Amino acid sequence: MDQNLIKEGILKFWVFLFIGIITLLIMRWFFHQLKLKKRNIDEFSSANGIFLAGIILSVFYLMSSVITPLTATMKLLNDTSSKWTYTFEVLKYSSLFVIIVFVSAFITCVIAYQIVKRSFKNINVLEEINKNNIGLSLMAAIIIICFSVLIKDSIQPVLDSFVPYPEMPNLLK
Repeated sequence: MDQNLIKEGILKFWVFLFIGIITLLIMRWFFHQLKLKKRNIDEFSSANGIFLAGIILSVFYLMSSVITPLTATMKLLNDTSSKWTYTFEVLKYSSLFVIIVFVSAFITCVIAYQIVKRSFKNINVLEEINKNNIGLSLMAAIIIICFSVLIKDSIQPVLDSFVPYPEMPNLLK
């Protein structure tokens, strides 16, 4: 049994759990500030729950693209001399990856919502969701999730470009 693999697995578990909790708290605050407070929407209706669940699933699906580059970064930085340097670097890259994904998720959700809104020109989507229109809420959530599925593969190379790979010597000189 390799002790380093166990330590690495436990560290990854706690880092990704922390990222998930922070993501959930930020989304909760964001929903409360933008949607529920200003539009007087009932937070506990079924349609609103479906709509918010679609957005949450979409954001967490996009957030899963952080796992591969962050794991590679943690492995590459494992050889650093100091634990504090390692911790600081992992926090720095984790924050960078999470910010990039949050911005991408926000843009994706806004664009998908605008498409839903424009698809139903004569209907106020948020008002219908507040009236507990489950069909419209489900359709909006599915469209947002589908956009996230399409966008995820384009976020991965952006995140991979920030992984601190070592410099390779140019042998062709």
